[in-house]
Amino acid sequence: MSHAYLWLILALLALVAELFSGTFYLLVLAIGLLAAAVTAGLGLAPEWHFISAAAITLAGWLFLLRRRRQLLSSAPAQLDADAGATVEILYWQDARHARVRYRGTEWDARLSSRIRPATDCHFEIVRLDGNTLIIRAVEE
Repeated sequence: MSHAYLWLILALLALVAELFSGTFYLLVLAIGLLAAAVTAGLGLAPEWHFISAAAITLAGWLFLLRRRRQLLSSAPAQLDADAGATVEILYWQDARHARVRYRGTEWDARLSSRIRPATDCHFEIVRLDGNTLIIRAVEE
């Protein structure tokens, strides 16, 4: 069996493994192994098979790593669709914590400031911290 067929078999095995893993890293490895099969088919020396497989694979992995970092860094901060919505205070648990009604259900809420406002205020959501609404007073 020629070297080209061995490289093709390895490339197919990497491709099958890629189908089970769901990452692109094994796909890039399969492309690198395919490049080695091409160099073997051209009749180049075996060291060129390894060099082409390694070069293509490493270049592809570096591309994927950069792309992943770029996507993670450009991802927007947590978009809070609830920010700015008003809530109804059901009762105060302490100076900064309350139970509120929002969207028909009861939520735990915490004031964004340290000072408890007057009772005639409306409250709106600033952001969501886990399952706790962070609220602030809005003067009328």
